[in-house]
Amino acid sequence: QVMKEKAQKWAHNMRYSGLQRQDVWLALQTTIRRTLEYPLPASTLSANQCADIMKPVLNVALPLCGIQSSFPRDLAHSPSKYQGLGIPSLYVQQGISHLAKMIQFGRDQTSFVGQLMRTSMELLKLETGIGNSILSRNYHIFGILACNSWLKHTWEFAARNNIKVIDTCPEIPLLRLKDRYIMELFVTTGNYRGNTLQQLNKCRLYLRVATLADILDGSGRIIRSDMWAGNPHTFHRKSDNWPFQPRPPPRLWQLWQSALTVTLGSTKTRVVAPQFRLGGWIAKEWQWYHSARDRRVYHRKENNKCEFFPAMPNRNKRHPKFLPIGQPCSSIPKSALPCMVGAQHDHLVSFGPITHHQTSSLTNPSLLDHFPEDFHWFFDYITLSGSINDIYDSFAAGTLIAVSDGSYKDGF
Repeated sequence: QVMKEKAQKWAHNMRYSGLQRQDVWLALQTTIRRTLEYPLPASTLSANQCADIMKPVLNVALPLCGIQSSFPRDLAHSPSKYQGLGIPSLYVQQGISHLAKMIQFGRDQTSFVGQLMRTSMELLKLETGIGNSILSRNYHIFGILACNSWLKHTWEFAARNNIKVIDTCPEIPLLRLKDRYIMELFVTTGNYRGNTLQQLNKCRLYLRVATLADILDGSGRIIRSDMWAGNPHTFHRKSDNWPFQPRPPPRLWQLWQSALTVTLGSTKTRVVAPQFRLGGWIAKEWQWYHSARDRRVYHRKENNKCEFFPAMPNRNKRHPKFLPIGQPCSSIPKSALPCMVGAQHDHLVSFGPITHHQTSSLTNPSLLDHFPEDFHWFFDYITLSGSINDIYDSFAAGTLIAVSDGSYKDGF
């Protein structure tokens, strides 16, 4: 409003100034133009708002310079070498000033502006669920996921003018081999767009998840029951300053479950299709461990202190339950295996042991369950140079080829 009032005041004074054409043109380029361009690096005006601000200026200045007031604005803002008037577009100048500030302060981690800009970029990545170079992504698809901000406005300007922006801010880390961003999969595989994609993002923000590793269990093949039901507990990713998101209504959770089924090809038991199953964990240090012998889960805190959670009476061996109140302990037993833990109501649940990419387990219970008991002897005799997960994926996809030398097992 202040800029519009300045433009109107300038136009009123110029109309009755009695200046010659060349003087009006000089005043246009050196006075009001500079006045309006000064706040542009900090403003987020739309193209229509910029045109509305410049309207009284051009309606008065052009006739005083011997040019029709209805002269096409696209030509008025075009360079003189293309038969234009060379009057800079306020909207374009604003976008250029934003990009210039990003180049100037984007890598500066010492100045206040640089820190503010990098923090905003990291929050934008969390908000949209796209962890790498978000400003280079398709604004017309992912822009609806972001709230109005200086960065979103710059992103829109870059998209309008086919400008690709690559940032150097930290990415949302992928936690496992073959890990992918959930929102990206909703777009590329599920083909979700517009308001539907925005509603799915509300569920993701409430759960505070970003990648497949956040919603799949330790085996990397099954969607966790708490993530499926909409219970926001994920312990294996370090806490971030997530945007606030109230709990979505039940109809959005139905959409969330439907989208996971369509996108990941999951079955009624929440097992995802082979192409979306994850490999080993990339994380070097783990926070949660499960000891079947002690019937406890152990938690390693950031200060390197440890606590344990004893088991509750529970017959579910695959997902045992534990008391939610931890007790301090001196160390984690060496026999304890890394695991994934989630909170459900008044207890904790272990969602299965994890396997780092350096090792592979031939006796993983989730794997043995897919074979009859009289075939389990096979895993006691087999030697493997690669990963059992590759064999399992090929078996599930129907592409496994077996070659025999003619030997056999008695009694089988």
